Amino acid sequence: MNMKLSIKLLSILAILTLSAFIFVNAADDEDSIAATVTFQHIALTATDGSISYGILGPSQSKTTITLTDSQTIENTGNVAEDFDIKGLTPTTGGTCTNWTIGEAAGAGIYSHEWSINGGTNWYPFVGTYEEFASNILASGTSTLDLRVTVPSSTDCYVAQNVDVTVMASAH
Repeated sequence: MNMKLSIKLLSILAILTLSAFIFVNAADDEDSIAATVTFQHIALTATDGSISYGILGPSQSKTTITLTDSQTIENTGNVAEDFDIKGLTPTTGGTCTNWTIGEAAGAGIYSHEWSINGGTNWYPFVGTYEEFASNILASGTSTLDLRVTVPSSTDCYVAQNVDVTVMASAH
């Protein structure tokens, strides 16, 4: 056999052998990735969740500040939350005409307002949800005060349930 051909053939065999050795000796390798997920939980608690304004005369007001009954709203969920509040139309157990909620008290109209700064600023309920606290972290709280002003006149002399609803949503 020709010497040049022999060298070429040996070179090709050496390359093939080395390639086969690299391919045969290449081992599979693997690793795992740890992954977790937590379901979003949106929740709040209002403490103490009950206010008794008592008996008030025409156009009189009372606040949770003067009653020392500020409400603490706590994020009991596991994500940052925004808190919204809404005033509701009152209900009674009687047969009289229920009051209606308005921005200012008047005949048959009561005013209900909220504050988050100890009564420095009061915001009237307007019938839709309004944000009063934003980006409250899990276990975080916001202090909420309320002020009611009864109508200037009414035909209803039984207790009115002037409830509010507090709602949490993900920030």
